[in-house]
Amino acid sequence: MEEFCMKNFRKIVILAVVVIALAMPAGDLSAQSTSSLDGIWQANNGHAVTINGASAVSIQLSSGALWRNAISKGYVKVGDPIFRNIVRVSNSLQWSCQELTVEFRSSSPTVATGVRWEDRTITMSTNGQSIQVGNTTYYRSNSQPAAPAAAPSINGVWEAYWGHTISVNGNTAVYTEISVQTRWQDAVLKRYIKVGDQKLRNLVKTGDLTWTGQDLDIAYETFAPDVATGVIWKDCTITLSADAQTLTVVTIGKDYPVVSYTRR
Repeated sequence: MEEFCMKNFRKIVILAVVVIALAMPAGDLSAQSTSSLDGIWQANNGHAVTINGASAVSIQLSSGALWRNAISKGYVKVGDPIFRNIVRVSNSLQWSCQELTVEFRSSSPTVATGVRWEDRTITMSTNGQSIQVGNTTYYRSNSQPAAPAAAPSINGVWEAYWGHTISVNGNTAVYTEISVQTRWQDAVLKRYIKVGDQKLRNLVKTGDLTWTGQDLDIAYETFAPDVATGVIWKDCTITLSADAQTLTVVTIGKDYPVVSYTRR
């Protein structure tokens, strides 16, 4: 009788263990199976990285002004490490690492001065579908991220309120209309300039929204300002508005050194 009771007791214990195992929340098993950082992660700020073991490299960089400036200066590029020295903290959903950040001065928050590595903690959500790194949240992706937004361009047709219309393409701009002001029409009559000739040349991008180049101006004698005597190239700086709809050309040495063009 005692032996019979002991056998039944063992059966009950085994059955209870099985029931408890089956009753464990599926989420625990799911979290364990997705707790690896390896894979592609994408953030709302534009960053996308692929993590493999102890490091992560960029497959897309933020389109923010500061990062665009850092890219243009060669401080960082797609394919560079973004996280390094990734080490898991015990058996938790946290890792320690270092993150690449862009340096800047507080007076110029969109002008990159270099890059540096900063200590960070990576925290994964319990479902394994997102990670938090500093103030940035990354989401697990099963596909390649979309191409980054194109940088602002000055290409297109631009019109000055006083008459000139120019078409910018790459590093030059040509006249599509020439002002009817007396001096400019005198230059046209004397064949110093014509529609299709260059108005801006040697344009070189120097920042997110700035360029340098040369601006064509009309030469004249001070005692006869409406009589063209030739043409002259003068150094200029060009600034594009944040909404990319206004182009401001500053040419020192002209009688009207600041000219604004509106995108047509």
